[in-house]
Amino acid sequence: MKTLLSIIYTISTSILFQNANFAQAPDLGAASGFALFTAVGAFDNIGITTTVTGDVGTNGGAFNAFPQGILNGNIYLPGDALAAQASIDIDLAFNNMTGITCGVVLGTDLGNDQILTPDVYCTGAASTISGNLTLDAQGDPDALFIFKIGGALSANLSSSVILINSASICNVYWQITGAFDTGNNANFSGTVIASGPISLNTGTSLNGRSLTTAGAVYIDKIVADLPCSAASLPIELLYFRAIIENNHNLLSWSTASETNNNYFTLESTTDRKNFKEVETIKAAGNSNTIIQYSASDYNLYEGILYYRLKQTDFDGKFTYSNIVMVDFDKPLKFNIAPNPFNTSLSITINDESQINICEIRMYDIFGKQVVNSIISKQLTILETSNFSSGIYFYKVISNGKTIHSGKLISQ
Repeated sequence: MKTLLSIIYTISTSILFQNANFAQAPDLGAASGFALFTAVGAFDNIGITTTVTGDVGTNGGAFNAFPQGILNGNIYLPGDALAAQASIDIDLAFNNMTGITCGVVLGTDLGNDQILTPDVYCTGAASTISGNLTLDAQGDPDALFIFKIGGALSANLSSSVILINSASICNVYWQITGAFDTGNNANFSGTVIASGPISLNTGTSLNGRSLTTAGAVYIDKIVADLPCSAASLPIELLYFRAIIENNHNLLSWSTASETNNNYFTLESTTDRKNFKEVETIKAAGNSNTIIQYSASDYNLYEGILYYRLKQTDFDGKFTYSNIVMVDFDKPLKFNIAPNPFNTSLSITINDESQINICEIRMYDIFGKQVVNSIISKQLTILETSNFSSGIYFYKVISNGKTIHSGKLISQ
């Protein structure tokens, strides 16, 4: 009897799990905070009504976007350590998805009121989405949808990817072996990891991310929202930044609102695995106004140092922010003064070998570049009388790499 029951259990278990797919979502690493990013390619926005929530950038190409359009996030460009790491992590994620076993083979014409349940779906060639494609999680908020497109993917005019029954944007992934483009007024959901150019056309709504290992990013009058970064905080976090300032790393962040927020803990690591506490900062508790926070880390590390922000509620629950990083190289003998400044800034470089090699770039708090100038002598004077009062960020770039950065205040 025991033998018979064992046989029945084995057969039942086999039938129950023979079609189960235990695929895991790819780890996006440093790319998790980006709404739009290319590892190699230009980045262009031609729409003044474009609105993007999330970070944007390129690790290898011209960047022509924002100030035109609205960006609720940060810009990362070639030479930034985070852009370099994001490029590596996107490539790793793409390769990870390549190794995921296909569960269901689909045709290349998706949508047209098609309804799919959680699984790993594959197409063997370039594919299109027309009409409505509905993803039904069947009441499971952790349900995972993975699409492996064997070529380019086009989301046609006014097409929609619709999520129902607890399906989460954060658990929908598209590996596209080629280009990704949307027609006018398309509504697309999920994280795209492509290996070709990305073109999001007029009226497109992107709920998630569009990342590529290689190819230009082109956007025109779109709305892109990243609702699920690596760890969304229960507070409304406007930004979290880490920059090098002379003999310390400056960490700064800002919240638009806070509820039941007890304190923040800054943590750092050199390997993105083993974090240690840097400092604890008391939070506002409950607030509906913008609050600025900052802290300094004087324990400098020669190389890449990663930071994250831990937010703890009064009831002990906690969540983490995205990871940011600084790359501390051999310090440049550099000085920029005065700070705060009024009508001019004096830039001094004692290392003559850096003259005509270094350039200084300055950005306002919205990420708009206001200065891009080659440092052509040991003492350079920047005229700033037309600067509005407020906070500005600067970085000094040499041979395509950021070697110094900081924050300045215009009065």
